[in-house]
Amino acid sequence: MKTVHAVSKLTLLGIFLLAGGCSTGLQPVCRHTSLMCALVMQERYRDVRISFGPAMNANGESDPLVSHAQAKVLVDGKWTWVNYAGGACQLTDIKENFLDLNSYPPDMFYAWLWKSSPATNTPPPAMNFSNSVSIAETGRFR
Repeated sequence: MKTVHAVSKLTLLGIFLLAGGCSTGLQPVCRHTSLMCALVMQERYRDVRISFGPAMNANGESDPLVSHAQAKVLVDGKWTWVNYAGGACQLTDIKENFLDLNSYPPDMFYAWLWKSSPATNTPPPAMNFSNSVSIAETGRFR
């Protein structure tokens, strides 16, 4: 009976460690959070941009293989950075550690991401509506 109890504890410990490890690996990436924060900030501010460029390493040198993105908004004539923290987008004066070489509006940044993606080396498939049926033709909504 003690053996079963010890096995149960080990099983629960294993599940806990696996779940904990998986949850820490699902952190959002900067290109997603910067785009989301830019869209959120557009509800209140007219001028919103996403700046991006190479990240800086611990020695203060830019790393051309690692890039970073961060949203910013124009508030009272001054560009203010937006950080994503605790599940919320917040105005801050903290620019994260990267060289902001490029700055696009959110729609242009999204288009740039789409074109830069390895999944988009080929154009998106053409839409085919030849087999579609309208709602009125189904007879359900009259």
